[in-house]
Amino acid sequence: MSDTPEQPGQAPADQQAAAPVASAQDDERKELRAEAAKYRTERNALRSELDALKGAQEAQKRAEAEKAGEYQTLYEREKARAAELEPHRERAERLEAALAQHVKELARDLPEDLRALMPDAPAEAQLDWLGKARKAAAKLTEQRTPGTPAGPRGNGSVSGATDINAEMIAQKRRQISGF
Repeated sequence: MSDTPEQPGQAPADQQAAAPVASAQDDERKELRAEAAKYRTERNALRSELDALKGAQEAQKRAEAEKAGEYQTLYEREKARAAELEPHRERAERLEAALAQHVKELARDLPEDLRALMPDAPAEAQLDWLGKARKAAAKLTEQRTPGTPAGPRGNGSVSGATDINAEMIAQKRRQISGF
């Protein structure tokens, strides 16, 4: 014990010296507890945020799985449609090859100069071009009657001119004879 007399209402001297230390420790504990509480609050907020992110991630995975199911359905539907169209595709390829062969045969009948002008296009476009080229070739190779003008009015044909000439001759005869 101590040599100092104790007064009523006063703490002993040992206790008085310990009080400021205890008070400082209590203050430090309060600060530490407040800091720990702050960190717990932050931790709880982060945990709830993490849980929300995990939930959103799971929802996104479910949505992707559902979409994948839709894509699977679409894939199966398109696969069945492709199987239905396969015979038509094969037939179209055969017809295209036959058309190309027919175009080659028709092109052989054209003069070499016109054949050189044939466009490098699909067979159906070449077939259209061949029709026009054959008409042009026919005009170029048409035999003209000698003495018939090859102008815009005459095309080298004599049949129409004979009828007109005979009518004109008959008219002249009537004028001369007086009938």
